Amino acid sequence: MLEDGVGLIRSFWEEWREIKNRSNILAVKQTKFRLVTGVSGAYALQPIVDELNRREDLKVNLQVIQNDFFGHTVTVSGLITGGDIIKQLTPEAGELVLLPGIMLRDGGDVYLDNTKPEDIEHAFPETTFQWIEPTATALFETIFLQKSNRKKRTIRRSI
Repeated sequence: MLEDGVGLIRSFWEEWREIKNRSNILAVKQTKFRLVTGVSGAYALQPIVDELNRREDLKVNLQVIQNDFFGHTVTVSGLITGGDIIKQLTPEAGELVLLPGIMLRDGGDVYLDNTKPEDIEHAFPETTFQWIEPTATALFETIFLQKSNRKKRTIRRSI
């Protein structure tokens, strides 16, 4: 496993390059998405979001969550808390909000501030959420193959 952020970002982009061409032949059912990430993750995701938004049938918004809990100098997605998500998230109607499972503690059912995924769902009752692995494959499968890994919340990698 790659330990540094640069290696993880490079790995993410390489993985995306390997699978993205399959998206040209796939139609999407869900057309609006919001990707939630930390400051560091935005660097990796923005080029992919731009690429996805070139498709006429997709609208993908990238939402960066600042780390108020630990301080703004902490920029990795894995240390974002549920409380910070609740305070800062601005979903639009009809979006499927995708959150990286790395934000959840070991065990996969609670954030570092003891907020639970259900707390986020209750704060935004009109919004649908899905926690996914922080990999290009998981992102691709969620958007284009409509795969759901809602029950699987234990993910250890971070970008």
